[in-house]
Amino acid sequence: MIYNNIDDFLSDSQNELVIFCVGNAGLSSMITNLVQSGKNNNIHITVFALDDTIAKNLEGITTVVKYKYNCTEGYNNYATKEFKLIAWRRYFIANVLLNNGKTFIYLDADCVINNHFVNDILKYLQETNCDCCIQFDSPNNYCTGFFAMKSTPRTVDVFNSDFFIKNNYLDYLDQEFFNEIIIKKYDLINIKVLDRDLFPNGNHYYKYYQSIDQNCKVIHFNCIVGLTKKINMMKKFKKWVI
Repeated sequence: MIYNNIDDFLSDSQNELVIFCVGNAGLSSMITNLVQSGKNNNIHITVFALDDTIAKNLEGITTVVKYKYNCTEGYNNYATKEFKLIAWRRYFIANVLLNNGKTFIYLDADCVINNHFVNDILKYLQETNCDCCIQFDSPNNYCTGFFAMKSTPRTVDVFNSDFFIKNNYLDYLDQEFFNEIIIKKYDLINIKVLDRDLFPNGNHYYKYYQSIDQNCKVIHFNCIVGLTKKINMMKKFKKWVI
């Protein structure tokens, strides 16, 4: 199913929870792998497509919502200008979802679902006094490549364009802004850090995979730069499932 815009998607959606990814054509193969890893674990991922090519590539594979803006269709390495602009789309989409009372789980394209995890995330959000549960790269660096958030007055206020503009958001990478502005400067939302053995970032997984692989839920293949290198690492650990 392809929706032409987010409003059409929301008017048709009966689910309180939205699990989503965002990407352009350069991420088609990696997002297809993510979507298939979700299917292998009975998890449906909605893809917000930033161009027509990726929307066409994913048609019939999963739910696609067109969320177009003027971006290149190629793969963009971490920290480049185009990478920054694409990465920020997750927050603007999150803002619309939160304003419509949705709980969401966001995954970067370089994530792989290893085991069913949704109940774990909902439990974190429902049974703890937190607005957001999130992966981390290091104790003082939350990782916005995998996080979940529920709709509360705090989260609705945080993820809005006025707040972003006021704090010069385009001067930051999205993860840098989350850590330095939302958390450290303003302390605007309550955070629950996810178990690193269950929701490992790349370096943690590469180092401890022998002991954590069987039980971990979502693996984020970050800490590597370049599409081919990421895919090769997924293949090395038998996580390339397409």
